[in-house]
Amino acid sequence: FACAEGRVHQSISPSPTPREDAARKPCIGMLETGSVAVGLQTADAVLWQSSVEMLFCEPISPGRFVMMFTGEVEEVYSSARRGSEIAGSELVDEIVIPNLEHSVFDALRGRFEEAVLDAIGVIETSSVSTVVLAADASCKTALVRPVELRLGNALGGKAFITFVGEVGDVRSALAAGAAMASQ
Repeated sequence: FACAEGRVHQSISPSPTPREDAARKPCIGMLETGSVAVGLQTADAVLWQSSVEMLFCEPISPGRFVMMFTGEVEEVYSSARRGSEIAGSELVDEIVIPNLEHSVFDALRGRFEEAVLDAIGVIETSSVSTVVLAADASCKTALVRPVELRLGNALGGKAFITFVGEVGDVRSALAAGAAMASQ
């Protein structure tokens, strides 16, 4: 919220973005909760469980909380399990991705390479974590480039990835990403 000249304005936060000073490690984990308070408790448990580094940890609309953390594979799995236990019934989604595709990690940071538009594909999900999983599967399946990745804010908690490539690659990427998201 911002206050100017006696008026209150609500600003829309951009998508959660990994910290610039954080190094990309072999594995990422994400947990999404339906409560900000439970999300903070969960984040604390994630960090206490094992040696992981928090990439982002913040509320998203509509009243959810999302965190992304990185580390060695076993440490991320251990922290994700502990976080799931703490979140309990407030857990909306959870993922662990060993070896996240580089272009997806760059897209999370808002870095996109220029790409020629032959065909465009979009995958929309009802949770932030699921779209990251779908984006990873899409970009590992075919030669596509992410051109937009939005996570939760100003979308009612939904998320989407938009990518471009040749028609056949986009179709393959859509099929792989949608199959992963539907699981």
